[in-house]
Amino acid sequence: VAQREAHQARSARENDKKRMQQQEHDTSALHADVARLQKQLDELRTKFDAERAQMRDKANSMIKDKHTELSITKKEAQDRRHESDNMRNALSAREAEARDLAA
Repeated sequence: VAQREAHQARSARENDKKRMQQQEHDTSALHADVARLQKQLDELRTKFDAERAQMRDKANSMIKDKHTELSITKKEAQDRRHESDNMRNALSAREAEARDLAA
């Protein structure tokens, strides 16, 4: 009976030892998975940040181009207004000359 109990105790200790080793192995594998996933997450964040910066730069460039285009258009409109005003003034001056000559 004592021999059988000793054998059972030894067997239980060996089983406990195997279970602990398996748990350590599983824990180690989980830590490796977490590290791998963290690395993938960091890579995705870096990629996302780079793409976001690129898109922001492109949008800023497009906005700048549109502002430049609008400034040119505004300048052209001012130039045309000045030209029109100058032509109107010249016409008024000629009409005044014509009235003076007619008088």
